[in-house]
Amino acid sequence: MTDHSTAPSAVPSTAPRQSRIVGIVIDEGVPDIIAAALSKELPVRLCQQVSDDVDWQVQVVNDPIGLDENGRIPMVDLARHYRSANNWDIVVLTTELPMRLGTVPLLADYNTEHCVALVSLPALGAVRRRQRLCGLVVQLIDHLAHHDSGLTLPDGRNTGDADLAARVGGFLVHGRHIASPAPDADHHLAMPGISGRLRMLVGIVRANRPWRLVPSLQGATAAAAATAAFALFYSGIWPMAVTVHPARLALISVMAILVMVVWFVSYNRLWDRPSSHRRSGEALLHNVSAVLTLAIGVTVMYVVLYLLTMLAAVSVIDLHFLQSQLGRPAGLADYARIVWLACSMGIMAGALGSSFDSEEAVRRAAFSRRERERQARHRPESDT
Repeated sequence: MTDHSTAPSAVPSTAPRQSRIVGIVIDEGVPDIIAAALSKELPVRLCQQVSDDVDWQVQVVNDPIGLDENGRIPMVDLARHYRSANNWDIVVLTTELPMRLGTVPLLADYNTEHCVALVSLPALGAVRRRQRLCGLVVQLIDHLAHHDSGLTLPDGRNTGDADLAARVGGFLVHGRHIASPAPDADHHLAMPGISGRLRMLVGIVRANRPWRLVPSLQGATAAAAATAAFALFYSGIWPMAVTVHPARLALISVMAILVMVVWFVSYNRLWDRPSSHRRSGEALLHNVSAVLTLAIGVTVMYVVLYLLTMLAAVSVIDLHFLQSQLGRPAGLADYARIVWLACSMGIMAGALGSSFDSEEAVRRAAFSRRERERQARHRPESDT
């Protein structure tokens, strides 16, 4: 467990001041830049937005957050562990595990009795995650620190829960609190509606880090590069490439990317078939995020391959030789079309080249650690 910081916010005062320690646990796999942002920003924002009469100390640590036998994070048990080990007053757990209640995406769970909250990063979307996370954590800490000031309504709800959902909705999406059927959490902070589901989807794709596909899959990358190089320097395809309309070249590119994505999914058994109706929504979210992750990753591979092949083309193929092969004046546009077609051929060959990469390597490249854990739990034993 690595301690990132302990940053008290001091405001001069002659009266005795209360001191409260907030512990932020960053799950394994969450980018370090998020931990650094929380360490820097939280003490100041807690003093400004929660209470300036308190010496807020924020301790941010990186620690793998384990799952229970049901694949859930035991929030209360972890809170007890970290509180006793570090003398924390409030515990906030941050993970890349997507959380849902049925089909409704969840931003966070919280338990006021144990002063603990659990935040799901994918629910924050793909952009401005650090700002959104800081804002959400501040509101959760404020709620946990002052929950007793809320009024209890006849139906048992506390007005503080509704206020928390409203405050969070002011800078994220329109959210609401939902009473939790699980014993660990009092309530869930949920994002109902299409916008919430879309934000969760793009957040999962962001957590999968699709750009890792290129360096991780050596077989696919090598096959794509070798085929593109062969097509580039095989002058027999040059006259065809320069006569193909750009719209058709674009269509060929899309088809090449689709071929590679379909091959990845089918050959490596990445398509999730739900074992029950209850899991159908989870499987759909997994399948859509898998296809989007792979499509983005293959597109990144295509762009990198195109740039490198273009550099090779203008460096090696002499313009006069190109003109002699085409039988007419040539220019940069002709280079671009030849490289375009060569890269499309390379990407299609890369799909076959991915057969030399192990299934586990493909899963590591395409999915986050938490998503791979989820797949392993639901995969039939015969497949493992």
